[in-house]
Amino acid sequence: DDPHNGILVDSDDATSLCTAMRELSASPSQRAEMGRAGKERFERYFRVERYINRFSQIYEELLREHLTKALT
Repeated sequence: DDPHNGILVDSDDATSLCTAMRELSASPSQRAEMGRAGKERFERYFRVERYINRFSQIYEELLREHLTKALT
C-alpha cells in the first residue's frame, strides 16, 4: 500500500530504488510508521484465522443454499 507500508519502485529503475532506500534510511520515524502500518495490514487481511473464518462462512452459506434447494 504505497506509501503507507512500503515504497513501490519499478523493477528496472535502480535510481528510484536507491532514492527510496536513501529516504527510508534517513527517516527512522517513517520506517517505524511503515512497519506499524504493515503489521496492521497483515493482521487485518492475512492472518490464518481470518481465512478460516471466511472459508467457514462460505461453506455455511453454500450448505444453507443446498439444504434450501433440497427441501423445496
